[in-house]
Amino acid sequence: MDQPTSRIHTIGALLSDALGQLSKLLQIELALAKTEIKNEMSMAAVGVGLLGAGLLVLIPAIVMVLLAIAAALTDGGGFSPAVANLISAVIGGIVAAILIAIALVKMRSMQLPPRRTVEQLRKDRQTLSEVAR
Repeated sequence: MDQPTSRIHTIGALLSDALGQLSKLLQIELALAKTEIKNEMSMAAVGVGLLGAGLLVLIPAIVMVLLAIAAALTDGGGFSPAVANLISAVIGGIVAAILIAIALVKMRSMQLPPRRTVEQLRKDRQTLSEVAR
């Protein structure tokens, strides 16, 4: 009778060890997910900072271009200054709307959840549920 008890004890120890190893694996993968998210967030922060700096420098240039368009419409096109400024503002608004739409599309395509880690965690959960059966 010692042999079946010993075998059950060994199977229990193996199962316990397997669950312990899976637990450690899950902890490591969660740490990896955190690291991946931090890396993505820092890259996004750098991108946002550079975008902000570029926009800050670009704004005066855009204003000058719009003023030049308005002046050209006034001098060469025969428009009154008010109409020329309005046309110039509408052109600027259309360009801004297009750029904002493109930016929103790009931002929606960002992938903050780390796909590889999430997939691996799903596989580990499946493995754990199979072992627990």
